[in-house]
Amino acid sequence: MSKSIFFFAPAIVIVLILAAISGQYQITKNPATPATPTFPAKVSVMPSPTPVWKTYANSKYKFSLAYQSNWEFYENRKNNVEDLRLVFYAYDISVSPVILTVNGEPGTISTTPSEKIINNIRWSEYLSRQTCSPEECMPRRKELVVRHNGNVFMITTYEDSWEAMTRVLSTFKFLDQIPTLTTTASKVKLLNTSGWQQVKYKNISFKIPKDWVFNELGLTNNSPVFKDSKPMATADTPVILSPEDFGHPLVVREYNGGSRRQWYLDYLKETGETTQGSSVKFQEIKLGKTDALDIIIDNIYGFTPTLVSHGQTIVAIGYDSNNRDKRNPIIDTIISTIEFNN
Repeated sequence: MSKSIFFFAPAIVIVLILAAISGQYQITKNPATPATPTFPAKVSVMPSPTPVWKTYANSKYKFSLAYQSNWEFYENRKNNVEDLRLVFYAYDISVSPVILTVNGEPGTISTTPSEKIINNIRWSEYLSRQTCSPEECMPRRKELVVRHNGNVFMITTYEDSWEAMTRVLSTFKFLDQIPTLTTTASKVKLLNTSGWQQVKYKNISFKIPKDWVFNELGLTNNSPVFKDSKPMATADTPVILSPEDFGHPLVVREYNGGSRRQWYLDYLKETGETTQGSSVKFQEIKLGKTDALDIIIDNIYGFTPTLVSHGQTIVAIGYDSNNRDKRNPIIDTIISTIEFNN
């Protein structure tokens, strides 16, 4: 029995080899039609829920802001020299923290600031220069600074968290911020300045009509004025004088950014002037390409200013308060020609 088994084993192997060769030949000659691929059923993806925002308000420094509830938030996490320190970690979109301080150490970025207006707040924006080594470039840092009610607010972060910073700033507001009115440029008529004279004073220049004069010493308080060159009244030719007869005052001051409305209120305190018994209104207005702020004060004789700012300079030009209900095309045109040399 055993001999028979081993005798037929070589034959069985030969048959299997032939079968395999035959099968390979058939596959080569008549390849099988490939199966149609199947795809998994389409799965509907639920959109991410809209993030819930939390509000932070500070009654001492009179500001509020909002941040996403899935962010980490710390108040006065580190014991630094600043009066207040808020830290936000937006791990869903960035790694670097967004830090807001009140009355902290001065910023370390020494570049020239640009102006950034967010929610009617005028920030001074500093951006560090790009520095690179052969291996990599260091992330840039951004600081935004504004002064309000005698306090310095600074928000800073690195490049990977600029989006998170923008989200926070889009909600930032001062609780005592005064609302403004807006006037369109189409309501302001400007004059042709051909033939006008160019005036330079400190770090600004502007144009006035050729028959006007500019007096750097002014008439009172050594404040410069510009006015029509017509002579003032004398005892022989008495007339009722208007504020414009004394000349439109010009004030040029250093400016650290922030709200121009607040700058004016601080200026009143500094100079000892008062608006008690009068209502103060602020009106944003566009004069040509110049963004200006009108200060409108009821029941006051004299001038109320129109403010123009750029970089670290703010200019106040006196507007006859008795005619604030009307636009003065000459003064509007003079303001529209202001150029800053800083």
